[in-house]
Amino acid sequence: MIPEFKKISLLISITLLLASCRSRFSDADLTGIAQTNGDIIESFTLDLKEVSGFSSVITSNDGKKGFYVVGDRKFEIKFIEFDASSADPKAEQKSYKKMIQDSPKGINSDETSQWEAIQVLGRQFLFIAEENRQLIHIVDIKRGRYFKSIILKKNSDSKPALIEFGPPGSTAEGFTKTNRAEVSDTVQSANNPIFGLSKSNTIELEPLKIWMSHESNPKGLDISEITTVPNGDLVVLSDQLQGIFHVEKGLKPSENTYRFISRLDLPKKIKKPEGLIAISESDYIVGSDTTDNDPNIYHIRSLP
Repeated sequence: MIPEFKKISLLISITLLLASCRSRFSDADLTGIAQTNGDIIESFTLDLKEVSGFSSVITSNDGKKGFYVVGDRKFEIKFIEFDASSADPKAEQKSYKKMIQDSPKGINSDETSQWEAIQVLGRQFLFIAEENRQLIHIVDIKRGRYFKSIILKKNSDSKPALIEFGPPGSTAEGFTKTNRAEVSDTVQSANNPIFGLSKSNTIELEPLKIWMSHESNPKGLDISEITTVPNGDLVVLSDQLQGIFHVEKGLKPSENTYRFISRLDLPKKIKKPEGLIAISESDYIVGSDTTDNDPNIYHIRSLP
């Protein structure tokens, strides 16, 4: 059974919303990065094709501990609950197609979700990132209704970047160990300023700060998911490089790049890794964006 989850700070706030560009680029070879291999501790098949994103681990209003999962094909969200007395995780599923379809922005013309990331706020609001139109859908799961849409102004650079979005004219705050607790408290507060930003159905955010990949980072990098380990450090999942990368010193507004200090290589058996939860600095949950009936949720542990 997957070990006890530790609380992971949310990465979404109204002044700190990190997004990743998924294109590839060429850069310098790996230098000075500690490298270890990951081993599959256990795996299972979730009935959701093309898993693309995980939320932080939460305890729901009815006391269930688990996390939300989205895929980029169907308008479905699953909540995975882990029960120590059961060999397999329990999964609850709900379709959000009609709710999104009836929202001001509607759905994609090809009727696929294109959902690439999900986060949860205060057990009530789901933030669902749609890739093609650069939207964040906010769903009020407590009241069962669509809340608002966040429009992210496009970043012109196609290279993989970590981006802080916020209201026009705001000052970038970055993301470090020192401001992590403050950001987390703001995100989870009932007084979160996101609710007062706009009385309309849409909120527009612009890039406040863009951190590009440092020249020492590896070739072929893409960014599938970002999250934090329990001590507050940022980690990045790369599909193309089949690895989990530890970001050095977080993201400072005074700096323009992010640099990796360690790399955990995933087993080749994991196809198209796109979802990531960090249980500890050595244990991770990884989701696979596959259409096969093979396992698509993996518990990974770094080898000593």
